[in-house]
Amino acid sequence: MPNIARACAPSAAALLALSLALPGCSSSDCEKAIDNMLKCAKSEKESKVSKSDLVGMCEKAKAENKEDFEEGMACAKESDCDKMKACEQAQRGKRRTKKITESITAGKWGKAFDDCTLIEEYFSDETYKAECNKVFANADKITGEDLSSIMFRCQSGEKIKKVAPEFEKACKTIATGQLAAAQKAATEARDAGKNDYKICSDLKKVAELAGGDAVAAAGKLCDEMAAAEPAKKAADEARANAAAKKTSVPFQCDMAAEKLAKLDTEWAKKTFDDMLKACFVELGAVVIEEKGKDAKYVCPYEIKKLTEAAGKYDLATKFPELAESMKKLPPKCKVEEKKDAKK
Repeated sequence: MPNIARACAPSAAALLALSLALPGCSSSDCEKAIDNMLKCAKSEKESKVSKSDLVGMCEKAKAENKEDFEEGMACAKESDCDKMKACEQAQRGKRRTKKITESITAGKWGKAFDDCTLIEEYFSDETYKAECNKVFANADKITGEDLSSIMFRCQSGEKIKKVAPEFEKACKTIATGQLAAAQKAATEARDAGKNDYKICSDLKKVAELAGGDAVAAAGKLCDEMAAAEPAKKAADEARANAAAKKTSVPFQCDMAAEKLAKLDTEWAKKTFDDMLKACFVELGAVVIEEKGKDAKYVCPYEIKKLTEAAGKYDLATKFPELAESMKKLPPKCKVEEKKDAKK
C-alpha cells in the first residue's frame, strides 16, 4: 500500500481507512473505492497488497471509526485522480486544523506553531488559515524548549511565508525576543576570549529574522569574538613572560593586532590598547633590560621586533612608560633603528 500512496494521489492512510470499514460497507462500495484508488496508481503491481486482499479487508472490517471511513469513502468515490488528491488534501487539512485548535485550547502554542508550519498547501483553506493566524498572533507565548524548534521553522519556512504573511511577522516577534539573550551570550564569550562558532551562528540567525540594525550589529560582535581569542592569548602569555623575565614575544601579538586594527568598535580599541601594552610595553621593558645585554655587535631580534612595533603603532606616544624604557636601548639598536627609519 505505501507504494501505491507514493505512486498516485491516494494516501496509505486513506486505503487503511477503507480497509477498516464499518459493517455497512457493501462489496460494491469497497470494490469501487479500491478500483478508483488503484487506477490512479502507476501500476497495480507496485502494491504489496493485492486488490482482492484490499477488498477483502474492507468487506471483513468491523466497526472502527465511522468518521474516518466516511471521509475515506468520500474521496475514494472520486473517479478523477486530481479530484481525489484534492479531496484527500482537504481532509488532511481539516484534521490538522482540529489538532491545532486542540493545541490552542490547551495552551500548547509551540506545538500549534509547529503544526501550522509544515505544509503550505493547507493555507488555501480559510478555517485552517484563521486558526494558524491565531497561533502566529500569540507567538510571544512560546517559551522553553519549543523555541529551538520554532526558530528552525522560521529559518526554513520560505514557502510558508509566501502564503501566510502573519508567519513572517511571528518569526520577527520571536527573534526579537531572543535577540537580547543571543547578544548576551556572544558578548560573554567575547569578553572571555572565546571564539564560539555556535554562539556566533545562533546570533546571526536570530538577527537575520529580527532584521533592521540587528544584522550589522551581529556581524560586528562575531568579528569581535574572532579577534578576542588571539588577543586574550597574546596578552596573557605576554604578561606571563614578563613576570618570568622571559623575552619571547608571543606570535599571537601580531595576529591579534591585525584583526583588532580592522575593527572600528569601542571594544576593539580598548582591547587593542591593552594587548599592545601587554606585548610591547610590559614585556617590552623586560626585553630591553634582558636582551640589551646581548647587543654588543648587533641588535637582538627581540628588540628589533619591539622597535618595529613601536614605530608601526606609535607606542611611545601612546604609552609614555615605553618611551622611558626605550631611552635605555643599547647603541647598536638605536643606530639600526635610525638606519631602518631612513630606509
